[in-house]
Amino acid sequence: MCIARRGYKPDLMRKDARCTLQFHAFRDFPDRPYKGHNHDCRSATASGTIEILDRAKAFEAFGDAHEMFMTCNGRTMKPLAEHRAPAMYMLKITCPMDQVTDKSGFPLRMVEDVSFVDVYSVPEDNTPFDIRDIIAKRNQGL
Repeated sequence: MCIARRGYKPDLMRKDARCTLQFHAFRDFPDRPYKGHNHDCRSATASGTIEILDRAKAFEAFGDAHEMFMTCNGRTMKPLAEHRAPAMYMLKITCPMDQVTDKSGFPLRMVEDVSFVDVYSVPEDNTPFDIRDIIAKRNQGL
């Protein structure tokens, strides 16, 4: 992630490095219901800290972040040493796993359930997802 070197956001980050990130993904399949649903969603929330990476003070970490930023934006990458000093900071966000929570539109029972189902490539299934069995096992202490 990058930000301008001056302004409101960098000033806030210097005062308080705490942050929260939220990610959302949504799949809609109105013409092919699956397990009684016409959509599926996933979300995650993570709390952590932001570290501002200054090129002059952390050249290697800044370079790694800059390369990732440029590549993700589909830009041709040339060595950072050939760039004039950019007018931005790169950021490193660290979120401990115990500070990450997630939600899913469908009950996730196995790791394989985490990825979205391509409802158009699996057999039609109109049996609704039902979490009553999960709740019953939890109540029995299993």
